[in-house]
Amino acid sequence: MPPEWMSTHPGQGQRIEGLQGNMDQALALYEQARSNGHTPNCPRP
Repeated sequence: MPPEWMSTHPGQGQRIEGLQGNMDQALALYEQARSNGHTPNCPRP
């Protein structure tokens, strides 16, 4: 496995930290959209 700086994908630890670090902003945007009458349109698997 190449060093992380050579990889096209973040390491597992950084991936999780990145997701968790952006969760507050994502939830705020989600709540703003919901309050404006938008609903998710994601197909269920």
